[in-house]
Amino acid sequence: ADQTANRPDSVQAMEQAILRRADLALVTSEPLLAAKREFQANTHLVPNGVDFAAFAVARTQPQQLAVFEHAPHPRLGFVGAINEKVDLSLLSALAAADRSWQIVLVGPVTLRYHLDDLAALRSQPNVHLIGALPVAQVPHAIAACDVCLMPYKINAWTHHISPLKLYEYLAIGRPIVSTNIPAVVTQADLAPLVAVAHDAAEMIAEVERALSRAHDHAAAAARREFAAQQTWDVRVDQIAQLISAALKSKEMST
Repeated sequence: ADQTANRPDSVQAMEQAILRRADLALVTSEPLLAAKREFQANTHLVPNGVDFAAFAVARTQPQQLAVFEHAPHPRLGFVGAINEKVDLSLLSALAAADRSWQIVLVGPVTLRYHLDDLAALRSQPNVHLIGALPVAQVPHAIAACDVCLMPYKINAWTHHISPLKLYEYLAIGRPIVSTNIPAVVTQADLAPLVAVAHDAAEMIAEVERALSRAHDHAAAAARREFAAQQTWDVRVDQIAQLISAALKSKEMST
């Protein structure tokens, strides 16, 4: 294979060429929408979604997971790969802020760099790296947490992401505390549903606030109501309509 294909500039040039030739482009975040419309006017935002029914079952019929036996409440949970997107130092700060808080991390460790940060996190007595779980158990893992975390670094990678876990957390209805990634702060509808922190001190304060409001049933219902409108069926309908419109436009221009 051409080694230049691995170079960012070359990949970017190929992507731009494909966008210009396409009839329709779909992106998952507002920053991607802004970046790609420059090269393809018919670019549309279709964020990630959620299997709301599966998460509703986990909420109403929770399963006790053996892997959580050594992590008593209150549990601060993160579900996802432990990689370079995740702010490990921030998680360590949370763990040190209150030793009664159990930091539960569900997902594979795929980190290649910053291994010292990972070692420091592992050394915290109230941090539990559970590893990957079967997909069917993920809703139950989220339901077993008291606060759901989105502890992402602010960098070029996270600038464009649309975290799947955001919609999964919302579907369970637990309080959510996130760093100020665009996927959260650019969606006005999320403002009352997701607490945003700009640094470790704010993250700690927001977790304390979330735990104090753990029994706010109205807030939980609002999160679930939002998630119920973000199902994969809704997303497929959006995509189908966009494809139909693109085909119709192409037919009319030929």
